[in-house]
Amino acid sequence: MARQRMAIGQAAQAAGLTRKAVRVYEAEGLLPPADSSTADYRLYTPARSCDRM
Repeated sequence: MARQRMAIGQAAQAAGLTRKAVRVYEAEGLLPPADSSTADYRLYTPARSCDRM
């Protein structure tokens, strides 16, 4: 089964945050680093990141 991934905007909306807040949380080490797509977009997985937001 493929892992579901969300772009930063989708993850932020699901968590009730702004994209900027998600970036700050990641920079401060409160969230694990996101995976990157081939186009260098941040990709978040619910189990790894979104649940922590």
